[in-house]
Amino acid sequence: MFNGLNDMTFHSCQSVLSRQIKCIFFRVLTLMFVLLGFSVSVQADEVWDRLDKMYDEARSADQWLEVEAQLQKIKGDVARLDEWSWRMGRVYYDLGKNSSGEAKEKFFNQCLVKASEALSVNSNSAPAYFYRGLCIGKLGEARGLWSSLDAIDPLRENMTKALKLDPAFDHGGPHRALGKMYFELPFFLGGDGDLAVKHLEKALNLGPDYGDNYYFLAEAYQAKGKRNQARDTLAQLQRLLKSQSASEETNRLMQRTTTLLNELESDLRN
Repeated sequence: MFNGLNDMTFHSCQSVLSRQIKCIFFRVLTLMFVLLGFSVSVQADEVWDRLDKMYDEARSADQWLEVEAQLQKIKGDVARLDEWSWRMGRVYYDLGKNSSGEAKEKFFNQCLVKASEALSVNSNSAPAYFYRGLCIGKLGEARGLWSSLDAIDPLRENMTKALKLDPAFDHGGPHRALGKMYFELPFFLGGDGDLAVKHLEKALNLGPDYGDNYYFLAEAYQAKGKRNQARDTLAQLQRLLKSQSASEETNRLMQRTTTLLNELESDLRN
């Protein structure tokens, strides 16, 4: 009898020990998968950071094409195709802005395709909506007046979606794009000076280190007759540009700023 009890106790202990070993094994296995996933995530972030830095420093077609080449190299290795696609669209947007004729239209079309590809993978990608909106607008401009009129609603819809998902993207980019749109459109096509100022003020709040936010807001203030506010905004922009590293881009913006500031000061004196 006692021997039977001892055998039962022994087998019971074996069963408990077996369950404990299995539990420990699965916990270790789970931890390994978590650590592996974290490692892959960190590596992916490092790749995007490197390519984003490379893009930010690009100032010529050759440099943007090099960013494109680097993106092509990693396409087969990326886990998030939407992250890859919108970055390709971004490169094509800049190439389009700095091209002319058929090349301009070709690059903006490629931008539109890549941004749409990103959205087919992730319908909540703020960068993809942002660049799709920009390239729709630029394609409309490149193709002529009537085509640009057809681009107004799609541009506004894409920027509104980007705004809801991430208003701070690209230094307040969705607000900046909407502000410029409302500023540039004639009133009978939906232009609205008050909305332009509202969006551009928000863009500046979200991107105080981004020069275009100041310049576009100053233009909108000037159009509304708010010359003092426009002058003060341009003075802030001058201080910002002087604190930044010199480049062709900052030099061009400084020249435009100085020209508009002189115009405003002349108006204020008269």
